[in-house]
Amino acid sequence: MSISAAGIAGDKFLIVSDAQKQGADLPPMKYSQRILGFNYTQIHRTTWNFSGTATAIELYGGREPGKEAVRKLVEHKRKLEANAFFGAREFVNVPGTGNDDVTGSSGGLIEFIVTNKQDVNGELTSDFLDQFLATVLAKGSANKVIFTGTTGAYYISRWNRSGQGAFWKPSNEKVHGVAVDGFISGVYGTLIPVVVKKEWSNYPNGDNGYNGDLFVVDMDNVERRPLRDRDTKLLTNRQNPGQDRVAAEYLTESSWTIAQERTHGLLTGIS
Repeated sequence: MSISAAGIAGDKFLIVSDAQKQGADLPPMKYSQRILGFNYTQIHRTTWNFSGTATAIELYGGREPGKEAVRKLVEHKRKLEANAFFGAREFVNVPGTGNDDVTGSSGGLIEFIVTNKQDVNGELTSDFLDQFLATVLAKGSANKVIFTGTTGAYYISRWNRSGQGAFWKPSNEKVHGVAVDGFISGVYGTLIPVVVKKEWSNYPNGDNGYNGDLFVVDMDNVERRPLRDRDTKLLTNRQNPGQDRVAAEYLTESSWTIAQERTHGLLTGIS
């Protein structure tokens, strides 16, 4: 039986390489076209203020507003981190109000990951995660990190207790300057750091809950992009003239570059 060059309907073809005629002219030229991606900058402001009397009182643990400045810096950093994962890319310009009345919102990973995105819709199994990693790890660099909420961490730690210890290795090492909770043995034999985001436990689980998300991030293709001269600053004396108050704020205007979205992955709906 002979098969035509077109093959049979439903067949899969593997294109190995080209075969050029001897002495032929230069073949047609091809290149990988780059796609113009974009994101917006977002202004993050975290403020605090106290009356002049409150700043003069000696409180347990130290005076305000110095102690509050430390707490607000933690809050400000959490805003920036949450934006990296869950930010929504949006630009709002109120018609008829001029160019000053605009609000930019920086998109995070959840906005850009499209190709490697799956809904677990329930319990996360080691087989499901391993098959998912087989797809994500095939693209991009080996510099991948898993970020998951406490729900995903629950299943991963349970595998260890059920005799799948080779899949999960608890640890307290640091990767990219951040303490990791352990490493998962990836399908290609590499160890992938796992960072458990305990603060995500404040979010719901399930299909619409961010605590049920698991991100696989290619760190070589993610970059924080502060606007020039607008990176995080402590601004003091923000109170109005004549007020017997002390006011200050942390202000950051920044965005995120999330390149090569196929190199990242997202599981949702872990419950």
